[in-house]
Amino acid sequence: MGNINDDWTNGPPAGAELYASLPEGWYDAVIEKSEIKQTRSGTGSYINMMWRITGPEQANRTVFAMITLTNQSSAAEEIGRTTRWRLCQAIGLTKLGDAEDLIGHSCTIKVRIKRSEEWGDKPEIKAYRPI
Repeated sequence: MGNINDDWTNGPPAGAELYASLPEGWYDAVIEKSEIKQTRSGTGSYINMMWRITGPEQANRTVFAMITLTNQSSAAEEIGRTTRWRLCQAIGLTKLGDAEDLIGHSCTIKVRIKRSEEWGDKPEIKAYRPI
């Protein structure tokens, strides 16, 4: 087995800032990945998206978002439908047939930090608007 010889006496490695906490605010961003996934319990589904911030602030940072498709809770499904409608309004889509239809579309996203002692703080997308 080899030895690990990491030395950060002169600071963090290149690119470490991409993993630092993302400040809350509005950011221009593009959807780079979008796919439908099943919930861990197997009782629902959601769209899992990876957004890349295009700038000017925080360029190339990523934010992940999930939007409910199916759920045992009708309220959760309604929130998912409303969120999908708001997203499509912001990116200019009038129809959404598949999660992959979202890839490559841009808008301005509102990022808030969700606080969690169990999972740690993480950025969440709370709103969408056209660029």
